[in-house]
Amino acid sequence: MLAASLVSPGAALAQPEPQAGESAPPEDKKGEAASRFYFSHTATLLPSGQVLVAGGVDYASGDSIASAELYDPATRTWQPAGSMGADRHDHTATLLPTGQVLVAGGVDHASGSLASAELYDPATGTWQPAGSMGTARSRHTATLLPSGRVLVAGGVDYASGDFLASAELYDPSTGAWQPAGSMGTARRSHTATLLPSGQVLVAGGYTSEGDLASAELYDPAGRWATAGSMLTGRVHPTVTPLPDRRVLVVGGLSHAGYEARVEQYDPASRTWLPAARMNSARHAHTATLLPNDHVLVAGGNSSDGPLASAERYDPAKETWLPAGAMNRARTYHAAVRLKNEQVLVAGGWGSGGALSDVERYDPGTGQWTPGGAMQAARWQFTVTLLPNGQVLAVGGWGDVGARSDAELYDPSTDRWELVPAAMSNARTGHSATLLRTGHVLIAGGAGSDGVLVRAELFDPETMSFSLAAPMRHARTGHVATELPDGRVLVAGGADTGGPLASAELYDPTANVWHDARLLRTPRSKPAGLLLDDGTVLVVGGVGAGGIPLATAELFELFSNGTLCRQTADCQSGFCVDGVCCNAACDGSCDVCAVTTDIALIPIGARIPGTCEPIDDVACDDGDACTQSDVCQGGVCVAGEPKTCASHACDKVTGQCLTLCKSVRDCMDGKVCDRTHQCVDAPPDAYHHDTSDCALAAPDAPPPSPRALTALFVLALAALGARRPRAVA
Repeated sequence: MLAASLVSPGAALAQPEPQAGESAPPEDKKGEAASRFYFSHTATLLPSGQVLVAGGVDYASGDSIASAELYDPATRTWQPAGSMGADRHDHTATLLPTGQVLVAGGVDHASGSLASAELYDPATGTWQPAGSMGTARSRHTATLLPSGRVLVAGGVDYASGDFLASAELYDPSTGAWQPAGSMGTARRSHTATLLPSGQVLVAGGYTSEGDLASAELYDPAGRWATAGSMLTGRVHPTVTPLPDRRVLVVGGLSHAGYEARVEQYDPASRTWLPAARMNSARHAHTATLLPNDHVLVAGGNSSDGPLASAERYDPAKETWLPAGAMNRARTYHAAVRLKNEQVLVAGGWGSGGALSDVERYDPGTGQWTPGGAMQAARWQFTVTLLPNGQVLAVGGWGDVGARSDAELYDPSTDRWELVPAAMSNARTGHSATLLRTGHVLIAGGAGSDGVLVRAELFDPETMSFSLAAPMRHARTGHVATELPDGRVLVAGGADTGGPLASAELYDPTANVWHDARLLRTPRSKPAGLLLDDGTVLVVGGVGAGGIPLATAELFELFSNGTLCRQTADCQSGFCVDGVCCNAACDGSCDVCAVTTDIALIPIGARIPGTCEPIDDVACDDGDACTQSDVCQGGVCVAGEPKTCASHACDKVTGQCLTLCKSVRDCMDGKVCDRTHQCVDAPPDAYHHDTSDCALAAPDAPPPSPRALTALFVLALAALGARRPRAVA
């Protein structure tokens, strides 16, 4: 009741709900009372020093209310603050960096828990909608993250009676809500605390089984974001982007066997919806987007063996249409759309083993025609369309094991030509990614040498392979995707220990790999795709124990000001003071983070993620012999020098020397004698001896060459004068 004694009964913070038979507390006579007594509201301290009290339950009527009021501590008065679009109580209110207040969820008097959110702008004194959460909830928590986004977690949906484990993120810059995964335990009336690490500690609360003692951590920079779960777990599905930005996921292998079921992923809502089934169940097939936005699915494996059939998906009508049959049944083949808009299908595995034959599909006529055969039979290999229109086929399984060779297809001549020099390693299950330089990055895979860590670059100009920097982890059956900034994300796969959660980024400009944050679920043989917003979607695959996975995950490069742990987290490529930064910001008097308790820095930047110099902060100029160094104008200025008796201070250790080699090892006014001690300088000596010990004071001018020559002649004369004469 401390808050009630400071303001009024109507704005009591965290007031417990009155029980039957209780009466309202007496009005506080020290200040003006609010318009009425209510509870289960929120109270938010604004930058102006005023307190915004919003919503709640009217004690007299028992109805939830939409009105809001402002308390001014300076005048101890209350004034109206408009009304929200919906009456609500048991909601949350969060002060944003903009000064606005985000109110989310709660319960109204009619429909139960709310999904809606609203923004209060103190500058205008008005309320406006702030979108809707994916799930209606009340008695949840809302935590402002260092990135400026708001994490909403848990709660209860009174309409269904369900306790919630789900979490969502609100981004003030876009006004959008997105899923943020789920807690391990559904809970309401819990606490959520932002830790110095940037993580959020969720503790306690209540669930359908009673009070909770458990706690868990939300880590915004720790792992990939969840993208919901498919309706069916599947291995080796295909993923294809549709014109409306949805993603078509087709076929694969599930617990039920070969799949004909199809799903669509909506990136905007991060939800999955079923789509029309294919005419034939298939796995290890290909899917190619055609010029008319249809998706051509060809071949694959089935319960009856390899398939020759093909079909087209029409996203406008959401139906599947026959697309004829290939001349050869095949699976584990490769397909690519050529610049003439035809689809090239090559190799694979058929009834007779590894295949070398090729077919071309013409979307205009719907016909399949044979093409020139490859130089070598191969399956589970990669094909890459090069900028010059040719197609590079690399590695794969052959008749007698993994292959190290590669060949080029020229559509103008319908001929294949072996690349003169093979790769350094035979491999299959690798990835091939076209870089902006025109080179093709070949990474990982497996062969006679086991699972590979090696990567190679193919240069179309020289028709040759060269070694690239090796990956940080050996892997096969992974996904590789070029990001908008030209770096390549490699994720998942497997090694001899099973499916991997690790991911890494390749930087072509520096020829170096960086560890990236881990997948939430280790997975091998997933499918991956770059979405229009620059995030990477990874779906399905094989999990631990050989289980087909239904889960999907998203990798995004964080914008400046967002929490990070490593370089690979950031769009800029710079992770400084625990946040993504616009520059390397590696000076001792540079800072990039705003929140000092997270970055553990004395002064924060004014703009999150923007490197700027700081002043009047202790620093280290690199000289251990200066004390109390301080930042001035972004430069570390040396402080007072350490004082030593005779010998100088060692700039590395900061300790006074005990021996000298030259005058530079002595304090001012001292010289180094032949015993390597710093002593007072002789007043009439101006030369250095052969041991580099100076016999001249440091401030004395050096002798001229003429004076040194004269001294040398005089010394010789003196020696000659003292030489004994020979006896006759």
